[in-house]
Amino acid sequence: MANHPSARLRRQKRLIVLRYMLYGWGVPAVAVGICLIVEFATPWIKFGYLYDSNSSQCWIHNSLANIIAFGVPLAVILLVNGAFFAASIVALSRAKARAKRRLSSVDVRAAPSATPSTPTR
Repeated sequence: MANHPSARLRRQKRLIVLRYMLYGWGVPAVAVGICLIVEFATPWIKFGYLYDSNSSQCWIHNSLANIIAFGVPLAVILLVNGAFFAASIVALSRAKARAKRRLSSVDVRAAPSATPSTPTR
């Protein structure tokens, strides 16, 4: 029963969900991990947390640390999302082409009519 089609489909769906979870939780975890490494392992880059309600600065006032904490993760996420978007567009265009080929290979005249025929008297 392990090779039953429904068991395979459940495994495939579970794998897809795990991939989405890895992307959804993994990318932010990597970004936070990089920020932690930068904060605690590099003496020349400190985030320099600032809390001042009257300040117009970000709470991370070191500009290089600000780029590392926000700019790099944002750029990576935008690139990955762009790649996923492009892959989606390619998959949709291929599916559309397959559907077109299937429709063109079906003889429309031989297909049953969608409208019911009225009996003749």
